[in-house]
Amino acid sequence: MKKIFKYLISIFWVIAAIPVCLMAQSKYLPSAIRIGTDLTKLGQTLIDEEITFYEFHADIDVHKYFLVFDYGTAESTRLEEEFTYFNEGSYFRYGIDHNFMYGNKDQNVLSFGIRYAETRFNDQLNYFIANEVWGENNLASSNDEMKGRWYEITGSLKARVWKQLYLGYTVRFKFAFKINGVDNYEPFSAPGFGRADGPNNVGLNYHIFYRIPFRKKEMKP
Repeated sequence: MKKIFKYLISIFWVIAAIPVCLMAQSKYLPSAIRIGTDLTKLGQTLIDEEITFYEFHADIDVHKYFLVFDYGTAESTRLEEEFTYFNEGSYFRYGIDHNFMYGNKDQNVLSFGIRYAETRFNDQLNYFIANEVWGENNLASSNDEMKGRWYEITGSLKARVWKQLYLGYTVRFKFAFKINGVDNYEPFSAPGFGRADGPNNVGLNYHIFYRIPFRKKEMKP
């Protein structure tokens, strides 16, 4: 399994180096940057007072490729009868997408990509214990400064809806999750990854983007 992960990492860096090396040619010079946010995370924040979740996205085109970067923050509280669980932290992802709709006049995107992601977070567990001998007790435990990392395979669609405004989906398969810094108990979740009780996860983002062009795109094969 470790050899597979090392192989995937090697492929990632080789692919990432291709568009950078070719940028000396005019058609590989970036023509626009697209910035956006995740509407599902924003909706959760507005609807659920126990969740504060923001994610920001940016990508820049290099011919048929996009260099992609995401950054997010998350804070959530889970309230149960016997315990309260609090989790907060931030995360980032970066990677590369290949656009299969290159040349589209509206600059729409249908892409396949890979990502590397990291998170840093803290959590706290407050729980209630009732005992016939010792009575009722409220106890607390926490994990501080945990770090996690994982990889992703993604599929994305971005479509122009008005002028430079785009809407789109991203489907994510997250795998090889690894966490360091666990002190007292296994965390329930990790920002950006989701539930932390397994090495793999899936995710779906619904984004809104604004494209900022700074030169005319050369539609060459």
